[in-house]
This record gives sequence, structure tokens and C-alpha cells, in this order.
Amino acid sequence: RVHGGISMPRTIYRERADFSWLAERYDFFRAHVFDTKKGCSIDFSNEEAVRALTKALLKDDFGLDWEIPEAFLCPPVPQRANYIHWVADVVAACAGQDDVRQCGPIKGVDVGVGANCIFPLLGQAIYGWSFVGTDINKAALEVAQANVDRNALGRYISLRWVEDPLSCLVGVLQEEERFDFCMSNPPFFEREDQTHLNPKTVCTGNPLELVCEGGEQRFLQQMVDDSFVLRERVRVYTTMIGRKVTLQSLLKLLHQRRVPFVTKTEFQQGRITRWGLAWSFMDVSTVAFPKLLAWSKQQPVSAPPVGHKRPRSPDQSEQQQEADTEEGQTNKTPRLDPS
Repeated sequence: RVHGGISMPRTIYRERADFSWLAERYDFFRAHVFDTKKGCSIDFSNEEAVRALTKALLKDDFGLDWEIPEAFLCPPVPQRANYIHWVADVVAACAGQDDVRQCGPIKGVDVGVGANCIFPLLGQAIYGWSFVGTDINKAALEVAQANVDRNALGRYISLRWVEDPLSCLVGVLQEEERFDFCMSNPPFFEREDQTHLNPKTVCTGNPLELVCEGGEQRFLQQMVDDSFVLRERVRVYTTMIGRKVTLQSLLKLLHQRRVPFVTKTEFQQGRITRWGLAWSFMDVSTVAFPKLLAWSKQQPVSAPPVGHKRPRSPDQSEQQQEADTEEGQTNKTPRLDPS
């Protein structure tokens, strides 16, 4: 887990994945492994190989049986696990606890759960959380449901189809429902022709998973708008962000709209950088937050929250960020910000 560029002890992804070990245990992965001067590797431009790696990691590290067909987004497991751990710390801090396991039953919403259903599966496997996963793609929900059923997690994970593609939370959550958090990894690209510009790695996924009008900026602006309608019905709103400019824009927006409590973090896995953003309308002003999870209460957006280091360099291009996603699975040691 990474907070502000600092490696945290609970992550299991601190060392490079042992491809030899995985190949010995899983025949479906062995077929894609080859020797290099630096050890075993796979062809990250091969969609089938990348999917086999994800399947092997989920099985070996979390005991999850997982399958997705071609043309659906194949997630990098270490990066997604980093986000789950950070959400756990945010939820615990909001409740005034040191560990999320002290908070009792936790229920979250995954906005855009996708066919891979990665966040509900990891959240349940690691922390025992319950989830509602939403998506506009019926085909993706069918695959996600198969993954839920394959692991006998129907008691903990329920899925919902969203009819309105412009809706994130309003009209999706039921009036009487209350959630501890929501999370999202929004579509990154604005145009479909941006998704396959890097030849070094494969960009898995279909347009509904990768592309939306206005990209992640517009998607997350809608999520902010919905949060103003729902307010305390979700204790804390969180999202993963792929572009630093989007993070800066949303911090400014939340400040302008006087959201009382906001925090952010940086995830580094392999060569890729993502950011996490969280905000809440709850009265958490008396909670003693850990230094690395300090809330910003109406402070100038130009000053980062206490304990969060500034990113080392400008954000990567859209194409490079997406291309690095798959390669990030091979390096389980987050790079620390030396600044």
C-alpha cells in the first residue's frame, strides 16, 4: 500500500512476482513464461498472457477463482490491491479507529464494477467487506456475476445494471441504503483511438470500460455532483485517478464547493503512477487522523495535505499510463518519492 509515495507494511506486493513459482503451480500460466537474462517473464503485449498472470495472482495470493473472456479489461492486481488498502485506512480513520477491522461490518459501492469485478472480490477476500457493484454494461455484469458465483460470494456481493450512462450514484442507490464508502476506477480515455497507441503492451478492455465522453474528468465531476445529492448516505467518497491534471482540477472543484473534508494519496506500482482522492460530508473534525491520512479542511488547493509528498514528475501521457498498467504487475516494489 502506498500513501503519498510511502510504502506501507500491509501490502504483500513488495517484491517482484515470482513467475517461476507461478509457472510451477499453474499450467495455464506456464505456457506464457519464458527465460530472460533477468529471470522469467511474459510477453506483456500478449492479451492472453496478461490475463493468465492476473488469474494466477488472484488465485495464489487471495484464493480467488477468476475468469474473463477476451475484450474485457484485465486489471493489474497489485495496483488494485493498493487502492483497496488505502480505502480501508480512510474508512477506519473516518470511524476514529486504527484498523478497519475494528469498525464492524463494512459495505461499499463500486461504481463501474466491470466484468473483472476486481474491487469487490479483493475487498471481500482481504477484509470481508460487502459490496454493491454497478455498471452500464449488461454483458460485463453477466461475467462479473459468474466470478461472484464461482467464488460463492453472492451473499456479500450484489450487482446492479445502471440504465442511465450519465448517472454514477443518484438513481442507482436505493433511498434507504447507507454505505461506508464508494470507490471507482473511471474510464480513462476520451476517444477510442487513444487506447492502442503504445505497441509495447496490450490495452485490454472494450470501449464501454475504457472510454467515456469527456474522459475521467467528466465522469468524476458527475460523481462529485451526485455526492452533493447523497451527502452522508455514503460516509466517504473515493476514486482512483489516472491523470494528475484531473486530480488538481477535482481538488479545486471540491474546495470551491466547500466540501468540508478532503484527502488524497499517490499509488506507485512498477513504472505507473495513479492517485487516490477521497472526500466526506460527515463530521470527522474531532477524529485524530494518522499523519499520512491528514484531511484538508478548506485549505488552499495549492498546498498539499500534511504528510503527502508532491509527485516527483509531471503525470505521464494517457497512452503511457495505460501501457504501463500491465507491466506494473511484474514489479511489486513501489518506488518511493525521494523529494
